[in-house]
Amino acid sequence: MIRVLVVDDRPEFRFWIQEVLEKDPRFLVVAALPNCEDALRFIRLEPPQAVTIRWPMSDGSSPSCVRHVSAQFATPVVALVDGDFAKNEAQALRQGAVSAFRSLPDREHRDYPQRCRAFCDHVAAMSKVHIIRRKLADGRSPVDFAAASTGGEKPTPAPSGQLMAVGITASTGGPAAVCDILRKLPSDFMAPVLLVQHITSEFSQSFVDWLSGNIALQVRLAEHEELTLPGTVYVAPPDYHLHWQNRRTWLRKGERECWQRPSGNVLFRSMAESSLTTVGVILTGLGEDGAQGLLALRESGARTIAQNRESCVVYGMPKAAVKLGAVDEELPLERIGSRLLELAEESRVP
Repeated sequence: MIRVLVVDDRPEFRFWIQEVLEKDPRFLVVAALPNCEDALRFIRLEPPQAVTIRWPMSDGSSPSCVRHVSAQFATPVVALVDGDFAKNEAQALRQGAVSAFRSLPDREHRDYPQRCRAFCDHVAAMSKVHIIRRKLADGRSPVDFAAASTGGEKPTPAPSGQLMAVGITASTGGPAAVCDILRKLPSDFMAPVLLVQHITSEFSQSFVDWLSGNIALQVRLAEHEELTLPGTVYVAPPDYHLHWQNRRTWLRKGERECWQRPSGNVLFRSMAESSLTTVGVILTGLGEDGAQGLLALRESGARTIAQNRESCVVYGMPKAAVKLGAVDEELPLERIGSRLLELAEESRVP
């Protein structure tokens, strides 16, 4: 199947294009994303075989998006053009798009079925174009995994050895500890961070806003079926368990575990079932939430870290995890962030 990434800042059109492509058995839409920034972070993790990008997007990012996808990742770009087709097609091709296609008409249009078929045929044909890797205008020379000729191979998804997610569970004393760890991670950190912080519902958004203002990573409350991207912290919303499956967040009610919802046990167990390279971290807090899940994570082959007694506000959750044999490394708080960077680097594909 041809793996396609759809980029369009209009939700209804984004999912419409996805629907059109997925009705054709030749295609698998790997993601439908609203902006260039998310698209570039996704491509670093899982290169598609073709990208469709709306031209122009309302924030003016279409030229930059096309230029970076084509030059950095040697991936064919089809510009879906609105408005003046001749003018916008010329602009898109100058930025590196392999072709342009006029936006699809309304579903009621008499030519709608034919236009959809033509669009799918067009994307399929363009996905076979092999792009020669080139430098960006600012002189940067990104990682070379382009095919330099028609006989070359296309980029492949990141192997399972690369770090794909970090899970963190914290309770009493957690906000400051979480901030201390995450402020050591750069904005381009290779993996998403999944966070269960026991906190009352009225303070959850304030916590997200506060954390966002103190670290380089993006921070957001997790949403149901949301694709997780590198360099982003997904905070479990109040009263929902946070699961991680197929690299998406899934929110479910379910029974409380260790008196908690969200529960660290639930998050860690879902990560253990992913068969991807992950790291689990359990921090300061009352009770035992996260300990059993961390054990499942360690038994799945993941690396696990606990905050040590001396740096905890309350040495409850980490103590329970250590007692179960769920912990690879017990570290002082100030070492955990740098250790995550080390583990990420060790997992990086040569």
